[in-house]
Amino acid sequence: MHAGWQNGSLFTLAIVLTILFVVLAKAMMKPLRTSVDLQAFRAENSLFESHPRLGFRPKSRAKVMEHVGSTDVVVRTDDRGARISVKGTAHSPHRRILGVGCSQTWGFGVQNEDTFLAKVGSALDLAVDNFAVSGFGGTGAFLQVEEHLMLQPEVVIYGLWEDHINRNVTQCLEDASPVCVERPYLAVEEDQTFHMRMPSSNVENLDLLRRYYLETSEHTDQYRSFASDVRWVAYDLWAKGKILISKLSTRQMSHTQKIQGMQYILKNMNRAVESYGGQLVVVWIPLYFSTEIHAPPDEFVVLSQQEGFLLVDMSGPFQDMIEQGRPIALPTDGHMNPDAHAEIAKAITKLLEERLSLIAAS
Repeated sequence: MHAGWQNGSLFTLAIVLTILFVVLAKAMMKPLRTSVDLQAFRAENSLFESHPRLGFRPKSRAKVMEHVGSTDVVVRTDDRGARISVKGTAHSPHRRILGVGCSQTWGFGVQNEDTFLAKVGSALDLAVDNFAVSGFGGTGAFLQVEEHLMLQPEVVIYGLWEDHINRNVTQCLEDASPVCVERPYLAVEEDQTFHMRMPSSNVENLDLLRRYYLETSEHTDQYRSFASDVRWVAYDLWAKGKILISKLSTRQMSHTQKIQGMQYILKNMNRAVESYGGQLVVVWIPLYFSTEIHAPPDEFVVLSQQEGFLLVDMSGPFQDMIEQGRPIALPTDGHMNPDAHAEIAKAITKLLEERLSLIAAS
């Protein structure tokens, strides 16, 4: 028995020493390096803050500078964290649009006036409240709708980026870092019912994320040391191990379940909007990184007809852009460019003009 205990201790020590050797070797020969714009992670230029229900969201009364390729984008928010074009712009009390979604709806990399939400608001003379949050899926978008429906928007526009189908069931923000910044997500129970899981506090996670990008930046060695290289290599190894254990121990959702989860969100979002007398518009924004553009799943089309929300399908217009040789993405970033935003705005405006005219006539 004593020999067994001794052998177990030696085995554990061997594993620990092996891991230590791997960490030190990688920290010396291939430390973690990132190429993102550091401005977004300096404390004085940070856009996001922790939120008890959403996990994180844009700060109120923020003014930050985003460097996207050769373009500088000034991002401003009002006293509620909604994106605005001019500092001090008041939220108008008249007819309004409430916008939710992810960075595609927020308009990462483009000026606010070039976002599809702003263009629709301008075309229809509606005030716009852009409450989209970079990194969110449909779960977070629904919670944003719930939180801001007291504004009594005439129209709620949800930008459904195709990847939201996966984001809805993923707890951590998709990011190149090993830090888990939590967000709301869907979980399915044994009886196949869906429940929304709320995130933990992200105060420490957001600070850790900021330190990670500062200390691993390939642009400067101002913030890093060999000790920080060792720390982040070890943290990365620990995070990957944790993810692997989670995948092995937790039943993963099938694609069918993910589609059903999105239907659950859309149904609840529409009913919440209708309870305030508003109209929900869901914009299907397909992945556009290949020549194959996906139309929205048939289940979403059927649900829109059953529930009465409007579905704007951008697969056709985006396919046309590709065939015409017109770029959809920004030249140095995967987000939509102003031309793509304009195409979405045109499709939404046409649909809403018809709908609002019918309402006015009735």
